[in-house]
Amino acid sequence: MRIWNRAAEELFGWQRGEVLGKPLPFLPEESVGESREIIEAANAGEVIRGREVRRMRKDGGPVDLSVSVAPLRDAPVA
Repeated sequence: MRIWNRAAEELFGWQRGEVLGKPLPFLPEESVGESREIIEAANAGEVIRGREVRRMRKDGGPVDLSVSVAPLRDAPVA
């Protein structure tokens, strides 16, 4: 994990220092393949909108999310 903001802390319960540079703590083992598919699709240039996923809070409770992912592209050269 490279980015973890205040909203993520409040939503999931982990503080920045517990997450940065470590494996995704909110990703249940059964969702690893699904997460990999989403990342690979974005890296291949696909846009994903409204994908329903379930993740975990620090206390073990579920968090249902709608995920949208899009690749970042360089601005066109004028």
